[in-house]
Amino acid sequence: MLGIYIYLGVIFLIFLTFFMMGGKKYKEFIQEYKADFKFTAFAPMSLAMIDTLKIMQRLAPQLTSVNQKVIQVYDYRRGHGYTKMHIAELISISFICLLFSALFGAIDGGVEIIILGLVLATLLPFLINKQLDDKIKKKKEDIIIELPEFVSKIVLLANAGSNIEKAIVRTVSQRKDANTHPLYRELKEVAAGINNNSNFAEIMEQFNKRCGVQEVSVLTSTILLNHRRGSELIISLRHLSRDLWEKRKTVAKIRGEQASTKLVFPMVIIFIVVLVIIGYPAMSMI
Repeated sequence: MLGIYIYLGVIFLIFLTFFMMGGKKYKEFIQEYKADFKFTAFAPMSLAMIDTLKIMQRLAPQLTSVNQKVIQVYDYRRGHGYTKMHIAELISISFICLLFSALFGAIDGGVEIIILGLVLATLLPFLINKQLDDKIKKKKEDIIIELPEFVSKIVLLANAGSNIEKAIVRTVSQRKDANTHPLYRELKEVAAGINNNSNFAEIMEQFNKRCGVQEVSVLTSTILLNHRRGSELIISLRHLSRDLWEKRKTVAKIRGEQASTKLVFPMVIIFIVVLVIIGYPAMSMI
């Protein structure tokens, strides 16, 4: 029992020390990324630990893949900040597991709870990192779903006499969720580059890299090869639009199948509960 109290004291002391070190130092930094992360109440402690122990510098090779995933999920322009907050959230979750398991272990006197806390503190960060892959997949699917509609609008504007640059700027300006949708968030950068008279080919190449989707790569190549050819560009975009609508149907079908699969487990649980409610009285009467 004494060992459990010592363990709780050590965990609480570490938490309190780094929390006081963080204090209000990271208030503005946390506020900037607050919308995308959950455990921001523990962030000052985690950020102080990251800077004091120089975690990001010492584990730079190991964090490269995490950084690349974070950039794809969030904002490439603030990739370092998002990676730092992501690591801080992993540390926060681990500390919450350790702190509460130690607290309940001290109350109940059970070592099993502390062991469970240690296991959760180790496994949860890996599971959260796995969620980055799911978020990247969802982002790419969202882009594929929206892409054919965007191309169709570009074709309509091009048919009306607008050039490709003006068509992109106008389409983006008319979109209300340009700051939140993954495709239009990247297209907003394209529109800003066009308005600043930047090199169009470079803008589109950067757009292609940021999206990291094969369909966007095909669209970019089609535009760059034909954007000064007028009618040929429209014909090429029409053919591409048909292919993109088929891709959209495929993604929508897969999402529908996944949604129905996720409903199977709750339905099985409900069936078992109903079976027990109905069957128990009948069995007790026999």
